Amino acid sequence: MQNENKDTSMERELTVGMLLDVLKKNVIWIALIAVVVGTFAGIYTTLFVKTEYQGTSSYWVNNISENADYIQSTMVSASSQLAENYTEIVKQKITLQKAIEQEEIDLRQKFPDKTDKEIIEYLSRVITTKHNEGSVIFTVVVTDSDRERAYLITAAIQVALPEVIRDHINKKLDKEDGSGDNVASMPSKDPIITTNFVNSKDDIVAVEPPIARNAALAAVAAFVIVYAIFLIFTLLDTLVYDEKS
Repeated sequence: MQNENKDTSMERELTVGMLLDVLKKNVIWIALIAVVVGTFAGIYTTLFVKTEYQGTSSYWVNNISENADYIQSTMVSASSQLAENYTEIVKQKITLQKAIEQEEIDLRQKFPDKTDKEIIEYLSRVITTKHNEGSVIFTVVVTDSDRERAYLITAAIQVALPEVIRDHINKKLDKEDGSGDNVASMPSKDPIITTNFVNSKDDIVAVEPPIARNAALAAVAAFVIVYAIFLIFTLLDTLVYDEKS
């Protein structure tokens, strides 16, 4: 009988009316805690989350033969697939090592105490790529806490990536399929063309920490969690009284 009472009590209490009743009784505490947590989240973001800097460069895949009379849909499709593949090459060791070795840019100056291996690991963390399906353009984004470093990394990739694809990837493919001797089937001398340049530190965009967003998310999360705690205590309290009866 006691188990039946508990089951019917749970079924009786878990209603919309009970949920609203818990909210009404505790809304001041729930709202107060949510506001406090949201405020602290905003203060923490302001004080401890640093402004980041982004350098963005875009690349168009130029996979059209120099001797082609017109562009076919299959060429565009192939270029789109290459764009997707090239996004993987951006963060490969061969590209990042090439970026480090650019004498004009000299990335190593920003990492005086790090080995090339450590620099490559760092670069792989701050570089992301974007490519929309069907597009022949892909984007490389460098996000760093230092504006000058973001610029140098972006500039180094802009030089290194086309060289790696032209001098290593495409030449290797030409040798494997034997197309190196067939002038009509050879791709353009510039397999990718940079369409969006980062020419100076002025092109690096500051990304402010999302203070309002973090505060709002923290407040909402606190509201839900605190409400759930009050609800659980209400259910437990109901069960205790039901067992006594």
